[in-house]
Amino acid sequence: HCARVLQMPRNKTFCPTSLEDSANHGLGFENPCVVDENCTCANSSHVRELVNVTTNGLGCFACEPPRPPACTEASDQCTPEDCECANTWTHVKYAATTVDGSVCHYCEPINGPGMSLGRPEVMLAVVVVVLALVWQFSGKKPPVAGGRGPSLRMSRRQGDRNR
Repeated sequence: HCARVLQMPRNKTFCPTSLEDSANHGLGFENPCVVDENCTCANSSHVRELVNVTTNGLGCFACEPPRPPACTEASDQCTPEDCECANTWTHVKYAATTVDGSVCHYCEPINGPGMSLGRPEVMLAVVVVVLALVWQFSGKKPPVAGGRGPSLRMSRRQGDRNR
């Protein structure tokens, strides 16, 4: 009676786990992934995902825990399957029904549609403030009235007194 031992072929590559795995934090990896699309997950509860693309256009794979798809953020659509908001810090999930009565889900910004203040809006505000400061402090300012600056009055010519 021989016991069969399943061995992984030597050339089989394990996909790294995503950054969400605490084991990879602090190791200096920005995007831990491998270009071997045949890599396998060491943890059988994880799934292999395409997580990045190299500058050469090759897919880069890593293992991640399975998760539901992201709900739509479009104002006129909803996702018919179970889903999550892509960013739960800025968006909240709502349930709706379609015309035929089936349940679907969508995500909106926490402050309501169109009310999010993101990086583009903050950067625009910073640019406006910097431009205002540059404009304010860059030009010559006229002297304060009664100040020590040069007078704007023209001096009389000598010949004008005798007229």
